[in-house]
Amino acid sequence: MMQVHGLDFLNNLLNQLRANRWYLHAESYDGGTTGELYRGDSQRQENAGPGDIADPFIYRARHSPKSSKIVVAGPTWCVSPDMHKELNRLLNDDSSEVRKLSTWPIERSFVYVDISDFSRMDSGMQLLVVSSFGTLTDPAQWASIPHLTDLQAHLEAMMCIGDGYVYVFRDPWRAAYFAAVLAGMIEHYIASKAIPEFHFRMGVHCGPVRLFQDHGRGLDLEKQLQRNYVGDGINGGNRVLSAVGKSLDDVIFISGEVRLAVSKGTPDDHGPEDIACRAIRASLDNRGRHADKHGKLWRVYQVNHTALLERVFPARLPFTNLPSS
Repeated sequence: MMQVHGLDFLNNLLNQLRANRWYLHAESYDGGTTGELYRGDSQRQENAGPGDIADPFIYRARHSPKSSKIVVAGPTWCVSPDMHKELNRLLNDDSSEVRKLSTWPIERSFVYVDISDFSRMDSGMQLLVVSSFGTLTDPAQWASIPHLTDLQAHLEAMMCIGDGYVYVFRDPWRAAYFAAVLAGMIEHYIASKAIPEFHFRMGVHCGPVRLFQDHGRGLDLEKQLQRNYVGDGINGGNRVLSAVGKSLDDVIFISGEVRLAVSKGTPDDHGPEDIACRAIRASLDNRGRHADKHGKLWRVYQVNHTALLERVFPARLPFTNLPSS
């Protein structure tokens, strides 16, 4: 057993998680936390108890190279009480790197953009339409406008799904607000003939997901595998759209969960979150309950994105100042 302290342990833990695709599983007991490292294809044993160890925070590196049996593949670490508290704090912060690399779920909000009639376009038009989303969300353009800079800074991921995109945010209000801004930008750019004409539908949902390292997405700027999401949170945006159907274009729908999230009180009256949430609530139209292909009922609200943006920006929409070509 190896006693380690402070950042040495944390860096060692994160490096092993990233390099070996191990997952961190942690469970609470008696006010403390114990955890294990294990591969996704292994069968997890019961967490080790505190035993006669002074500090109850224990990690074991485990994997199963040829069978489902768990094999101890590395040392056991017992961390200091201060590091114990720090790891507990990080595990309870769903924006921290430790939490993201753990098996604990995190709450995220997803904007699912579906390009209408994509399969009917020829391949050249498909390329132009999909590529236009890079223009629409170009950080260099958004950086000149504070309202858009905030959204860009909180955009956690942007993933092409062939006939559309999925955008990921931590906060439901930012996801719904981003959907309205993106819809307004699409219409403005099409009117300016900066991008080809196409139609869209957007679904916004929030819920629990788990992260995994996606080999299909390649490496990020730090040369680490980029992550992807699994769980009800990311599935819900698509399910909302499938439940409503394809009779309408150029529309945004949000789930009942997002509507409840933007209906909560905000910490800063008349701050950016408060202004956006008020505008979202005032722009909703209850479309009732609709069943998706699995028979699950969804409470769906349609967002009037034009009215929403005019409430937030009564004088002039910010992206009308962006280059149109």
